Formats: sequence, structure tokens, C-alpha cells
Amino acid sequence: MEKLLETLQAGLHRFKASQTVASLEASDRERDDALSTLTSLVKAFSRVKEAGSKEAYNKLNKLFKNYAGLMSMSYEKETEAINHLLKELKDTDYQTALSTLHLKTHVETLTKA
Repeated sequence: MEKLLETLQAGLHRFKASQTVASLEASDRERDDALSTLTSLVKAFSRVKEAGSKEAYNKLNKLFKNYAGLMSMSYEKETEAINHLLKELKDTDYQTALSTLHLKTHVETLTKA
């Protein structure tokens, strides 16, 4: 009977672990999508000629270059780096650039992901 109970508990543990892994993978994909969208939208302004937008693009592009390859990191390192990026984006200069390019909503999406 004890052997049966151990087998059942081991099976339940594997099931719960599997659910946790699936949940983390889904969260990671959602966060990767939000980051990829934001990064792509910043890059979309690379050819803009209007001075204000060009300045905002240059400021954000320089920051985002520091975070290249982020999505290939381990989950923990990626989390740490994204949290650091989001902290940097709260700076007044970056907030102004995000507003100029109408990207604040996408930063909020990344924050929630």
C-alpha cells in the first residue's frame, strides 16, 4: 500500500511540475512577444527624417542595443535584464522619447507580461 501511495505522489509531483513548466513557458513566450514587438517598433523609426522622432529613435535605439540577445538568455537572466530595461525606461529622457514615438502602451504591455 505504501509503495502505491509513493507512486501516486510521485505521479502527482510530476504532473504539478509539468503544469508549472508549461505556465512558465507560456509566460516567457508572452514576454518575448512583448519585447520583440517593442524592439521592432523602435527599429521602425530608423528611417524617419522628422527631427523629434529621429532624436527619440536614436535615444531608444542606443538603449535597446545594450539589451540585444536578451531573449536567448535563461529565464532568470532574461527576467533580471528586462526588469533593468524597464527601470531605465522610467528615466525622464526615455519617457519623453517613448511618448514622442507613441510606444508607452507597448512598454506597459511588457511590464505586465
